[in-house]
Amino acid sequence: MEIFGSLATIIGLICNFKSERRATTDDEYRDFIQWLEDKRHKDIRTELEENHLLSLSIKSLLGQNHDELMLKLSSIDDALSKLTSRMTGFKELGQALRKNEELSDQAVSLLKSMNNQSSYILAEVPCFGQTRYGLSDDEMYSIFLTRLPGSGFTQSELRWIENLDIMFIKDDIEQLLSLGLISSKKEHYGGMSYRITRNATKYLHALT
Repeated sequence: MEIFGSLATIIGLICNFKSERRATTDDEYRDFIQWLEDKRHKDIRTELEENHLLSLSIKSLLGQNHDELMLKLSSIDDALSKLTSRMTGFKELGQALRKNEELSDQAVSLLKSMNNQSSYILAEVPCFGQTRYGLSDDEMYSIFLTRLPGSGFTQSELRWIENLDIMFIKDDIEQLLSLGLISSKKEHYGGMSYRITRNATKYLHALT
């Protein structure tokens, strides 16, 4: 669909429409179509009327509770701000609009370390009252899982990460999870494992 070009365009239009209208009506989709006409988005209106699947999707969105939908749109805005906080050009724009909404240096560094064929798994390993983080691939991590974590942090299957800001590592991991840049799994040894996602690889590529 060349007129829209991206999901961001659709979301932006819906956000502007809902922001201008505090009250809801019995047919929000009809009002949205009229709003597009009033705002001189006639080509987009035509595309919507011709794309049945898209129109049904937007009808479903507009039929949601106003406050809940605005909360979802705000969450999308937050996520977009964080994702673009490291991109040249967009970084300055995001900082001007939403200060303090960015991925930390540590979060980006962690993601870059995982973007490798030999270290795409991040293991969170609790042992003797401490928690350390190590990188590995499937083969070496499988070997690690067969060993008792009680042997301490001496396992050679993991490449232990040094000089982490332990105070904020949990926050960084939560941010990466919320943005879909890593996935998580609870492990039998009491810790967690995290894997980089395909979206993260695309994101890192966009930063270069």
